Amino acid sequence: AAMQFLPRLLTGLRPGLKRFSPAPTVVTTKTMVPFVRAFSIVGKEGFREPTLEEAKLSARKFRELSNDAIGVLAVSGHYGARKERLRREIMRADGCTWAETQVKLEDINRFNDQYAWLVTIPYRVAVGLGIFAAATALPLVFDINTAAWFNETFVHEDLPEGGLESLTSVWKVGNWTWGWMEPYLGTASFILLSLQFARVNMVKISWKPYTETVLSWRADRLAAQFPQYERQIVRDFSKSDPWHE
Repeated sequence: AAMQFLPRLLTGLRPGLKRFSPAPTVVTTKTMVPFVRAFSIVGKEGFREPTLEEAKLSARKFRELSNDAIGVLAVSGHYGARKERLRREIMRADGCTWAETQVKLEDINRFNDQYAWLVTIPYRVAVGLGIFAAATALPLVFDINTAAWFNETFVHEDLPEGGLESLTSVWKVGNWTWGWMEPYLGTASFILLSLQFARVNMVKISWKPYTETVLSWRADRLAAQFPQYERQIVRDFSKSDPWHE
């Protein structure tokens, strides 16, 4: 009896439930066609192509992106996004417009670039040494005039049998100079390899190499100078900010 009564009860409630249940919204292709036509076209190959209206609405500057888009790009380390996120943080904290943040942003950037000349000395020295070594390696090994001058000035190695006139090809010159050039080139290569090996293992145990140490010091210094802004936003900007800007 109970099993027979339950369907009757539900049947009697259905008219009342219909009055309180909103009618389902059915989205058909007919209702979507105007939207699709307004914002997309189909090209010759059958793929969707943007329309002129879409192109006009696309973002061309970071300032036109949403907060979510800026946040995603900033987390990935993009400098432009981190700079824009800092500008919006300045707007929030100082209650100013986007254009008015330019003055404060210049102050922040100027303070962040202090001591750049000092901490970049190792990089400048490395660049100079690298260019010098690359430019002099070939002539010191294969050029007979350069090799003869270097040998007479620094090495004082005996000349080959038959004199310099017997070195009739660059390969013979290289065979003669390799006796004193091999220690120089081999030692330099081994030093670079050892430094790279040390850096890889430092990263594996979460030790900061020189670059990461300098960037962290720079970021902490900037965040301490401007405590009114969100610390992580300021630090992210500082780490991605180029030294020369």
